[in-house]
Amino acid sequence: YQRRVHGDIARFLNQTLRESDFVVMKMDIETAEYKVIPHMLRHDSFRLIDEIFIEWHFKELHYPSVPATKNYKRSKSVQLMRHLRSLNVYCHEWC
Repeated sequence: YQRRVHGDIARFLNQTLRESDFVVMKMDIETAEYKVIPHMLRHDSFRLIDEIFIEWHFKELHYPSVPATKNYKRSKSVQLMRHLRSLNVYCHEWC
C-alpha cells in the first residue's frame, strides 16, 4: 500500500516503524534524495529500512523536467550508495 507523507520522513519512520518490521522503500524524489538521505542518516532512520531502491537524478543523466539535476553528479550518488552499503543497508539503484 502507498501512503503520501508530508514533512519530515525521518521523524515519520522513527515514530511509525519498529526494527522488527520488514520495510522496503522506493525513493524517487527528483534530486531531493541528496538532502533526504543525509537527513535520514543523521536521525538513524536507516536502521528501520531493510531494503531501499533509489532513483538517482544527476547531471550526466539529465532529466529536462528536473532542472536541478545540473547540481548533482553521478559520483555523489555512488558515494551515498557506498555509505549506505557500509551500514549494511541493501541499497539498489532504480532506473
